[in-house]
Parts: sequence; structure tokens; C-alpha cells
Amino acid sequence: MIYTIITEALDEYHDAVYNPGGRKLEDPLRLAVFINALVTATCRELQIVITNDAGNSWSLASGTLSRPG
Repeated sequence: MIYTIITEALDEYHDAVYNPGGRKLEDPLRLAVFINALVTATCRELQIVITNDAGNSWSLASGTLSRPG
């Protein structure tokens, strides 16, 4: 699972470094692309559900906020 997550994040990073326009993105943006892909892939693979104090929950798989009741 870790290999899948890291590979996906590195693929996103690769696309940010070698974009079709041939222009290299700035370092902070490339790092943001990598971290976003890492977090997104981790949430998806681990099926993480985020819940707030009101009991509302969100998961990457659903893509929507669900309310209790």
C-alpha cells in the first residue's frame, strides 16, 4: 500500500516538474503537488473518514459531506 501511495505522489510530482509546456514549476508549487497527491492517495487507500465535532463526516471516496441522522 505504501508503494502505491508513494508511486502515485511521485508520478504527480514528475508531471509538475516535466509539464507539457516545458516550463519548470516553482519549487513550492511542485512540493505542494507532491504533498497533495500523497495525502489524497493515503486517504483513498486507507479509506479515511474525517469527522468534525458536529458529527459531520467526509471521505475522499464519497467526495461529499454527510450529516448525522
